[in-house]
Formats: sequence, structure tokens, C-alpha cells
Amino acid sequence: MSASGCRFGDSILARAERLAAITQDAPRLTRAYLTPEHRQAGELIASWMREAGMSVHWDALGNVVGRYEGAVADAPVLMTGSHLDTVRNAGRYDGLFGILSPIACVADLHRRGVRLPVAIEVVAFGDEEGVRFGVTLIGSKAMAGAFNPAWLDATDADGLSMRDALREFGGDPEAVASVDRRDKGVVAFIESHIEQGPVLLNAGLSLGVVTAIAVRAVSAASSPDWPDTPARCRCRPDRTRSPPQVRWCWRLSGTARCIRVWSVRSGG
Repeated sequence: MSASGCRFGDSILARAERLAAITQDAPRLTRAYLTPEHRQAGELIASWMREAGMSVHWDALGNVVGRYEGAVADAPVLMTGSHLDTVRNAGRYDGLFGILSPIACVADLHRRGVRLPVAIEVVAFGDEEGVRFGVTLIGSKAMAGAFNPAWLDATDADGLSMRDALREFGGDPEAVASVDRRDKGVVAFIESHIEQGPVLLNAGLSLGVVTAIAVRAVSAASSPDWPDTPARCRCRPDRTRSPPQVRWCWRLSGTARCIRVWSVRSGG
């Protein structure tokens, strides 16, 4: 790798370190939707978007959207990005790499004065993980026109509804429809993503290729503290030496196989 390439990567990693310090329960990294940490991280990301030559706005659901205009007016939109919220005790690159890497790419285009045939929009989604309200992928579902208004009545552990939390955050629960990007010029969505875990490491592989679409379902159960993400919570065939959570995971896998669904559980 060239020296300039190393500097490019080092900048992304340094920004990830700064974002990792914005957490609700240091030294662990936890950043939930519509919290002060969500706002703080989003404002920092917005500042980097502006430095990269993008116009920036917060939408009604707390997503941060940066836009780098194309070479012509009304150019089609290439959208990219990922989520800025985390699971409990998260890795510092999950989600954030998919935000920071396209910002770095746009910054390089801006530095060289290059405009593309497409406008580029980088989105830092406020929620993917569903930690606070038990509803996942809130921002991206709204952009895809799949937001269920009933989710606004979901409550957090303190009994605060998403509707009221949005108002306190500065969002607008009455303007969710404005987030819908269908038929508004978006021609593709690309995400660069690091799902931190030992699966590729243990297999001696440097790169994994997505071969299926993941669907999330949320349920509640009680078990010892063993938070993890789907890429890391991999069930081992040796059940006799597995902790209770993994044996439970295996039993759920058996149920899932009965309905022909491949699934991986995670705790958090």
C-alpha cells in the first residue's frame, strides 16, 4: 500500500476511535437511538461530511444525510452509508466503517474537484440494532417506505415512547413519510461493512461475500450476560462443551430448520 493509501486508512481508523468514545456506558461502547450520544455522534459525523464538501441535514427520524452533488442537476442518486447506533458492548467498526469510508471517498473527490454522473448521498442511519425500542432498522425501513406508524408507540425501558423520544431529540414523528425515498431518484444503495467477529479469522479468510439477505426478529429472554452480534455468536457442533446460551441457540436452530429458515441468534 502506498503512503497516501496508509494515510487514507489511518484517518478512517482515527475517526472510528473518536466515535467509539461517544458511549453510554464507558469503557464499553453502547450508543442507542435518540439518545444524547446519538446526537453527539451524528453532529461529529455531520461535521466530517461538510468538510468533505457535502450538504448535510438531519431527517425526521434522526438519520444524518450528506449529499455530494453530481456533474449535472437532477443527477440520479447513488446512496451509501450504514448505522451509527450500536448493540451493547459493541465493536467500534460495526456500522461506522460503512459511514466513514464513503465520507473519505467523497472527501477525495472534493479535493480533486471531481463530480460524478451521479449524486452521492451518505446516510448515517440512527437505528439498526433496535436496542432501545425493540424495533430494528428504523431509518432504512422508513427510506424504503416500510415504516409502520405503530412503531411510534413502542416504549423503552423507562416507558418513554418512540414518538415522545423523537420530539425530545428534535425529530418529527408526524413527518415520517418525508423520509421515504422511493421514486425520488435513488438508483442504487451500496454498503461497505465490517461485522466484527472470529468467523473469517478462524477460517483463514480475508473476505466474506454476502450470499443471502438477513432478516431480523426481536424477542426477549433471560440469560447470563453474554452480549454479541450475529457474526460472532456462532453455534458450535460440540454441544457438550458449549455454554447454556449456545445450547439454547442450537435448540432454536433446530426449530428454525423445521421451517427452512437459516438463522443466527445474538444476545445483547
